[in-house]
Amino acid sequence: IVILAAAGLAHAQVASVLFIEDQPLPEAPDYTAATINNPDVNGSEGWCYTVTASAPGGLTISLAYGTLMGGTPGVIRTETSTEDYRQDSWESFFGMADADVCYSPSCTRLSDGESSLDSVWFGDAIVAMEEEPYPHQDGWWWRFGSRPGVTRDGVPYFVGGITDTQGGSTQVRGLFYGPDGAPAIIGGMAIAGLPDPVSTNTSAVSFDFRFSAYGTHVIAEVETDTGDSGTNNHVVMDGAVLMAGGLPLSEAGEVPASVGGLAGESWDNWDYLGV
Repeated sequence: IVILAAAGLAHAQVASVLFIEDQPLPEAPDYTAATINNPDVNGSEGWCYTVTASAPGGLTISLAYGTLMGGTPGVIRTETSTEDYRQDSWESFFGMADADVCYSPSCTRLSDGESSLDSVWFGDAIVAMEEEPYPHQDGWWWRFGSRPGVTRDGVPYFVGGITDTQGGSTQVRGLFYGPDGAPAIIGGMAIAGLPDPVSTNTSAVSFDFRFSAYGTHVIAEVETDTGDSGTNNHVVMDGAVLMAGGLPLSEAGEVPASVGGLAGESWDNWDYLGV
């Protein structure tokens, strides 16, 4: 697989090879790209891919390869360890800031050997770790963190789950923002313009959320407790249901003629949001 990117002034016409699967990474020949995963850019001429790579000693590791500010590409970050946690592999989804990357490794706790612990990191700092305390509600623990992203100035965010039983299954799901995972949207929360709170089940917040470049805005598909699976999904932005033609973007709600709706047409579902 060859990965291409626009280069030079004529961005729409000129493409160049960045790196190739099963070949050594340019500027990092000790690593060979075994699998090329997801890309991201940061708006500052920076680009990055997560890569599963063959490394010296016969190891297979996860790494982030690219350039933060448009200079010569190289390995930005590889699997790392702290005093008590060792990263074992990364989720392919990640986010790229101007200074580092935010990513979701599976980890082993070195003190007791517990493995496959889900987590979110920004650079070498842990944002959330499965079975560690959830800092925003006493007696609750992190269960998982996934689809991590980050603002250009380094504020991480992700969809995650929490539980009131350490090591238990997800009981409440949410969208979390900041270095300690503060809840931006979470089960039980009231959303302006909607009569019912966000559901506490495991599909309360879709993975199809987006933050703007500096976290000024956030948009997400959210499920609320309407009691009807045909009417419980909505598009919300910045803490309120999104409006179109004076009506909310709610499942089974009318699509107003003023925004192109046909007679009797209603909203059904949404995907791939952006802001």
